[in-house]
Amino acid sequence: MRWFLPAVFMVCAVISWPDATAMAAEQNLHVGVDVGEVYDSNVFVAPVNREEDYITELRPWLLWKRPFGDASMFTVNCKLTGKLYAKNSDSNTVDQDLGAKLDFRGARFYIKLEDRFQYSSYPISSTVAQKVDNWVNDFNAGVGADYYRVGWEVGLTSTVRQYIRLGSYDYTEIAPYVEGNYKVGEATRVYLRATFGMVNYLDPVHNDTDYIDVKLGIRGNIGEKTSFDAGIGYQQRNYDDGGSLIDSEDYASISASCTLSYAFSSKTGFSLTLKYGPQESVNSNYNKVLFAGVSANHFFTEKISAIGTITYEDAQNSASAANDYHKITCAVAAKYEVTSWMALTLELSYESRGAATPTTEYERFTAGVFAVLRY
Repeated sequence: MRWFLPAVFMVCAVISWPDATAMAAEQNLHVGVDVGEVYDSNVFVAPVNREEDYITELRPWLLWKRPFGDASMFTVNCKLTGKLYAKNSDSNTVDQDLGAKLDFRGARFYIKLEDRFQYSSYPISSTVAQKVDNWVNDFNAGVGADYYRVGWEVGLTSTVRQYIRLGSYDYTEIAPYVEGNYKVGEATRVYLRATFGMVNYLDPVHNDTDYIDVKLGIRGNIGEKTSFDAGIGYQQRNYDDGGSLIDSEDYASISASCTLSYAFSSKTGFSLTLKYGPQESVNSNYNKVLFAGVSANHFFTEKISAIGTITYEDAQNSASAANDYHKITCAVAAKYEVTSWMALTLELSYESRGAATPTTEYERFTAGVFAVLRY
């Protein structure tokens, strides 16, 4: 099953590939590979007796874009990440990140289609801090229209997740939605969106749920430098208590999200993400999660650039406070453009997880140097 979606993406790419002569000017194909060496201070994310290792990483990737007119675009991206461990060769892993996206916009109507498949593998034989081999496929589809002042959109989001060694927690989430919006400025709209979702688990261990989320928000642009989307509302999440999982807690509270991007100049950018609401949990009905993330990028020269990210996540478990946790991550990547087809990058990251249960706590530091080859 994990190879089915990559095959679908390749079929879509072949079907949609333009005529080599007529569309030559519109093709935008980039291929490349990142090759590097990484130091990991805690490869098994252990709370104590941490084991360090050196990892050789190989990341082949592809990005293909095909424009349709001035406002529509079809995009395919594929990336594989192979990891070869120096001391723990039996822990070698391969991750996958594959996506396809279509944005079609006419004079009034528009269509949005997006699918992303991610397979994550970890060098561990059992669950540690909820890290375990799994794949997830996210699909989003929407159709809408923009009139002079009023607009509408209807769509569907779907998530399918499977855990390779925890089949009892495999689930499918389907959530159709409807939205109405109103133009209040040249590039700003207020919107009201209602989402009706259901989460069904494959095995009768976990409790299934139905939910409704109603959100009032505002999104748009302020000049050429700022874009934003902020919404707040109410979510009612009811679990059926039909599984063997001992957790009878339902959710009825605030659901909120906010994204903000600001370009200080042509060389410097900033973005902010805030989220609050419930997320499915493998050991309970849900985690009530507050997430905050900040990132900034800067071009020092035409050849030297850097990007930094800091995130904070705080989760309160619906079944027991013993499952609560908080996590901080920091990452910095610096790039030097050697030529038009080659670059060198330095990647640093730090991750710290604190929890009420000490066995799920850990700290981890990684440092990697990569050669980026591209065409």
